[in-house]
Amino acid sequence: DLTSVTEVAFLLVVPLLFIEMPLWSGLTTFFVAILCALSTRVVKDPYVAMADQYNILVFSVASVAICFFITEMKVQAIQQAQEIACMSHTDMLTGLRNRNFYIEKVSELNQKIQGGNASFSLAIMDLNELKHINDQYGHEQGDKALRDSAVVLTTVFDKDQVYRIGGDEFVAVMENTSHEEVDEHFARLDAGVVARNEADKDRGIPLAISKGAAVYEKGLDEDFQAVFRRADEAMYQDKAAYYALHGDRRRR
Repeated sequence: DLTSVTEVAFLLVVPLLFIEMPLWSGLTTFFVAILCALSTRVVKDPYVAMADQYNILVFSVASVAICFFITEMKVQAIQQAQEIACMSHTDMLTGLRNRNFYIEKVSELNQKIQGGNASFSLAIMDLNELKHINDQYGHEQGDKALRDSAVVLTTVFDKDQVYRIGGDEFVAVMENTSHEEVDEHFARLDAGVVARNEADKDRGIPLAISKGAAVYEKGLDEDFQAVFRRADEAMYQDKAAYYALHGDRRRR
């Protein structure tokens, strides 16, 4: 029956036109099935009409099921792609954004600098004595110190501002932030380190974080690296003061 074959083909094709919208696909197929079922009324032979209606029902259900199955596969594929992207941008030890994400942020800020609409501050933090902790207590304790540092940093900065860019080095990129606001962040960081050491004093491995910051100065800083150099220099001055007080025997 040529009419029946045409109807079935139509039923299978229509849902594919709405593959991104399962609800519309289902509704469309449902109404098309009704129209096709009504069209079989013109068939004189009741057995042929019944067979056509049965075929229409079966293929309608099948086409909707296929539509939903394909859509579900697409959703899963998108979710998997998002998970892979997240893993490629996340530091597995600390859960912070990693160096890959940081490089992308640097590129974004350099574009803003070139466009003349950049406004940001950069804070660099470095976990002191990580080598000493690893050598004296083992790498498990060194990893714990890094995770603890990440926890403290994310209580001071928004998590999406903080990146782990090296073994013991972290940065925080804060847009539209003044010198005074950076100072407030660092005061909270110092308080956070003290609170962590007090809560974990029985372990006997105090946390110490050196820090430095710089605010982008339009007309002075030609690129992001210029801001980084000033922040890095300030951080190493703070680190030097720390080791001058605690001695060089445990340095890095």
